[in-house]
Amino acid sequence: MGEITDVMRRAFADNFVVRSQQLKSRLEAACMPHPGIVGTSKDVDRVGQTTARAKTSRNSDTPLIKTPFDRRRMFLTDYEWADLIDPQDIDKMNDPTSSIITAGVGAMNRSKDDVVIAALRGNAVTVTGAEGSSAVALSNTALPSTQKIAHGSARLTKTKIIQCRQIFLANEAIDGDNPDDALFWAITAAQIADLLGITEAVSADYNTVRPLQDGKIVYWMGFYWLHSERLPKADTTHRYTYAWAKSGMALGTGANLETRLDVRIDKSMAVQPYAKESLGAVRVEEEKVVEVDCVVLTTE
Repeated sequence: MGEITDVMRRAFADNFVVRSQQLKSRLEAACMPHPGIVGTSKDVDRVGQTTARAKTSRNSDTPLIKTPFDRRRMFLTDYEWADLIDPQDIDKMNDPTSSIITAGVGAMNRSKDDVVIAALRGNAVTVTGAEGSSAVALSNTALPSTQKIAHGSARLTKTKIIQCRQIFLANEAIDGDNPDDALFWAITAAQIADLLGITEAVSADYNTVRPLQDGKIVYWMGFYWLHSERLPKADTTHRYTYAWAKSGMALGTGANLETRLDVRIDKSMAVQPYAKESLGAVRVEEEKVVEVDCVVLTTE
C-alpha cells in the first residue's frame, strides 16, 4: 500500500474506490449496549442465584436469604484516527476526502470488534464490596476450561456445535423468550466453509432458508453466525472462535463516534479528516461465553 501521492490522477482516472476492507462493526449488535458512558469505566450489576426454603411449621420466622451480588467493570480506552490531505494533492486528483473518511470510520469500527473479541477471551474484572468503602475489591476472572472446547484435531464440526449448545443449556444460559439471550457465534471464512460442508446446515430438508443460494448461513442450530476475520489464532493451525449469549457481553461507548474535517494551518493548510471514540467491553458471565478451537490450514 502506498501513500496518497501514489494515486495521483491520470487522464483516465476519475473516481476513487475504497479497497476491500471491513467497514462496519459486525459484533456490536450482538452485545448489550451501554452508550454515553461518562468517565473511564462503568459497572454492570450481577445478581446471583438463591434457593427457597421449605416452611416446616406454622407462624415460623420469615427466612432471610442473602442474595449474592457483585459487578463486572468495563474500562474505556480512547481510540482515534486521522490523515492529512495536502491541498496540492486535491488539485492533482479528484477530491479523495470522503473516501478517506469512509476508510477512517472503518478503522474505528474494526477497533470496536477488536475490543469485543478481547473481552470475550480475556480476563473479566469483578468488583465486590460497597463502592466508597475499604471493602471494595477488584479481581480478574479468566474464562474457565469448562467453557472451552478443544480443537480435537478437527475443524468446525456438527459435533462441536452440539457440544457448544449443550454447554449453554447446562448453564441455564438460554431463555428462548428473552431476545437478550439470543446466541451468536463469530467465525472466519474457514469455518463458514466448514458449515457449508455440513449436510444438515445447507439442505432444504432441514432449513426454511437455502444457504447454498448465496453461500451464507445466518441462523442454524440456535446460533446467529457472524463473520469476522479478526479472531485470534492459537498457532498457525488452530483458530479460536467464540459463541456467546447477547446478555453475556457488554459493550460500552463514551460519546458517540465523532468525525470532523479541519484545515491544519501548521501543515501548509492540509485538510485533516479525524475520528475518535471511547470504547470498552466486558464479559458479564463466564457461563454465557464459549471458546471453540478449530483446526485451520496455515493459509487460513
